[in-house]
Amino acid sequence: MAKHVKNFIYKDKNLFSMLARTNVATKEQVETFMGIRRAESHIKDGLIEKAILVIKDSGEEARTIEVYRLTEEGKGVVRERCNISSMYASNSVRHDLALTHSYIELFNRDSSLVDRWVTENDYKVMLQERVLELREAGRDREADQMEADIERKRYSAPDGGYRDAEGRIHSIEITTRYYKEETIVAKANTIQALGITSCNEIYIN
Repeated sequence: MAKHVKNFIYKDKNLFSMLARTNVATKEQVETFMGIRRAESHIKDGLIEKAILVIKDSGEEARTIEVYRLTEEGKGVVRERCNISSMYASNSVRHDLALTHSYIELFNRDSSLVDRWVTENDYKVMLQERVLELREAGRDREADQMEADIERKRYSAPDGGYRDAEGRIHSIEITTRYYKEETIVAKANTIQALGITSCNEIYIN
């Protein structure tokens, strides 16, 4: 079957990369990167799908919202064409849309920053690398403690973030009123352990 989108260009890469990193986007968010007709062509090619999800704002009745997200085949394209190996693990739809909003704000401010996006999985890898650094420095007791704390979930990776031009990490965290104290502490532990320069915390009800 002939493909409806014959050439995968920069606007496709930008949209697919975002969906791999934030999971979902509304029609308006998709249009940040391309016209909706091109997005619909990706749907016909089986790379993107539309879904109707339930969303509930604090103090309001539940409502439905239409979102765009990658299919499994679309995720395969991301791995091949966008140099992204791990996909963002979905949270709630409100949480994911808030992360998408932050991603687009960053893209609009300086598109090169999202080229240096840091994923949840990247943070987890960095924590393990920190344990190895401690061992190589002969600080085995600290390494053992950190390894045990990681196992006990006393560290928690931020939702996303980016490296600036100097290589410093700036994290993004979407928080809700349901966050437990131990989760907040675990996030803070990660920020301290990895020397994260700043954390943009976005609260949603």
